[in-house]
Amino acid sequence: MKRVAVVGPTGSGKTALGIELALRVGGEVISCDSRQVFLEMDIGTAKPSRTQRNAVRHWMLDVLQPTRLFSAGEFAAQARDALQALPQRGPAWLVGGSGFYLKAFLDGIDLRRHYPPPEPALRRRLETEIGLLGQGFAYEQLRRLNAERALSVHPNDRYRIVRSLEAVLVSGGAFAAASKGQNPQDAEEPACLILGLRPEKEWLTRRLRTRAEGMLKEGLLEEVRRLKERGFHRFPPFCLTTGYPEALSVVQGERTLVWLIEAMVLAHLRLAKKQMTFLRHKIPGIVWVNAKEPLPDALERVRHFLEG
Repeated sequence: MKRVAVVGPTGSGKTALGIELALRVGGEVISCDSRQVFLEMDIGTAKPSRTQRNAVRHWMLDVLQPTRLFSAGEFAAQARDALQALPQRGPAWLVGGSGFYLKAFLDGIDLRRHYPPPEPALRRRLETEIGLLGQGFAYEQLRRLNAERALSVHPNDRYRIVRSLEAVLVSGGAFAAASKGQNPQDAEEPACLILGLRPEKEWLTRRLRTRAEGMLKEGLLEEVRRLKERGFHRFPPFCLTTGYPEALSVVQGERTLVWLIEAMVLAHLRLAKKQMTFLRHKIPGIVWVNAKEPLPDALERVRHFLEG
């Protein structure tokens, strides 16, 4: 089955383009989003609407409760299972802003096979060190021991810093190299066309502001309040998802709605910059299309790819 990926920064229109292409060409969508995998985190993650999901079937949405992070390796394995279950009509559409997830899928990374088993005593020691010396110290330690692995972990992602340090120390520093590998069938799999949306900053800023206002109208604060009542605000998926910590400060009466909209725009712009940096440097062969009017160019390239 041929595969077509639609990538780009948050708010650039990936979901709408992927669905429109699937409606015209056929096929189903495998979501490549590190936050849309979580149940109950719908509005703040810009998850496809029920109408959109009824129009085109989506996979890898609402996979698990928001109580732990979902690794790229776990995603790659489950996404490959989904790929095998897709009907043989139309391509598989890989749509989402998590470039690391897409790369894991395309590279055949399955960290479930390669992650060393947890070492509770070692993890407690690492947590104690972070408490005493700070998260920045732990990240620098990871970068010193395994620079390749450190590049795939955000300096503010405490959970993955600890888990990666644990894995690196247990494996003697060879974790990152051991976690990569091509699946045997990869050589027989067809190439993947990767379409990229590269918006201008001013245009994207306007879209992000409109989206933030729309999220509030749809009930973002109520969603955050429900997540808080269930205690999910203490777990990494909530804390590390852009927009949720900001909205929580409004729910708790610490900030205003006016502040929230601007804070969400700025936070998502920072995320967009990181996403574009990853896409440009880590995923080769992206075919960039006009973000403002992507459909005509994207549709032509897809049809040419599928006919080839």
